[in-house]
Amino acid sequence: MKRFPITSCVIFKAELPSAEVLENHLKELPFVDILESHSISYGFIPNKITGELVTPIEGGYIIQLRIDEKILPKSAIAFEVNKRIEKLQEQGIDDYIENEIRYIAIEEMLKVALTKTKVITALYHIEKGFLIVSTTRKPEHQALVRCLIKACGSVKTETIHVDDAKNGITTRLINYINNEPSSDCFGGKLFPCNFFLLQRKVEKKLESVKYDAELHYVQRELSQSLSNGFRVSLMELATLDVVFKLSDSFEFKGIKPINEVDCDGDRSFRHRHINSVFMFHMVNTIELLIELLKYKEKTE
Repeated sequence: MKRFPITSCVIFKAELPSAEVLENHLKELPFVDILESHSISYGFIPNKITGELVTPIEGGYIIQLRIDEKILPKSAIAFEVNKRIEKLQEQGIDDYIENEIRYIAIEEMLKVALTKTKVITALYHIEKGFLIVSTTRKPEHQALVRCLIKACGSVKTETIHVDDAKNGITTRLINYINNEPSSDCFGGKLFPCNFFLLQRKVEKKLESVKYDAELHYVQRELSQSLSNGFRVSLMELATLDVVFKLSDSFEFKGIKPINEVDCDGDRSFRHRHINSVFMFHMVNTIELLIELLKYKEKTE
């Protein structure tokens, strides 16, 4: 296999129960089809490949949350509200409350709106307590955490953030370009690759510059941008096992294996194996970054 089942993720520290105990909790919050008058529905679902609500893998387990949401663009709502107001005004009716019209319009639009479905996968490493969630969209990974808390009654979760900016990826990239000792750069197990997104704010406007090439080809331009107040927003890094893009808020994107992951067996076995390999490499990478960049855990 040339790709991992998860290519983007955020990381939480969490204290979750065993697979057996968690399964009983998740049964209390199953996914149900979205109601006609509702805008969203979410709940835990059995894994489509293994059929299990909690799928054990080496070192931990997999769970999945399904989110169904009605598609109601703000522009469509505004158009419908304005149309109804214009119709009332044409009839000589001026005694109306816009919020009531909006509420009724949304209620009727929900009945015919299309629904989009998203399945969020989460891998949990029991020993390290890392919860790897397969989305970088805040509403989605927060929904998964909220559902875990609702199902279990109480779950302690922590995000990871940079407490000291001087240890951040911008400073270490500058040191790397300037040939500083590896301990001041990315250590001996992490290596900058071929993608750099830099950003800065000028008069409250966000400016961005992207370099999508090997570092030695763009080193001079990159150094100039960093000297002019730009900071790393997203950059590609690699270990000996995985390539990924790391954001300044500890989000992972574009995760790929360095080498193809071989696996025999049936579909269910392959699914478990590739996810356990992914989790093994990600846990190693997370620990490298936490140690290198001095990330701290912040209780949610």
